[in-house]
Amino acid sequence: KNFSGFNVMMGPSFKNLESLLNVRNKFASSRILFHYIGYGFPEIQKDFLWCSDKRSKDFTKFSLKNLFKLIS
Repeated sequence: KNFSGFNVMMGPSFKNLESLLNVRNKFASSRILFHYIGYGFPEIQKDFLWCSDKRSKDFTKFSLKNLFKLIS
């Protein structure tokens, strides 16, 4: 059974990125495409990307290793 869905996050927070585990559970046997534009965010580094804290407008590091673990 093929199923597709979209999960859009604009200016994702740390909590939103961690919620990707729910997306993987929902689409367990499907492919996940993660596209990070990062417009207005600091440049992606070797080991992490940036997420936002909407309350303080500060940026927080999010480990790429952790990201790939959540969506794989």
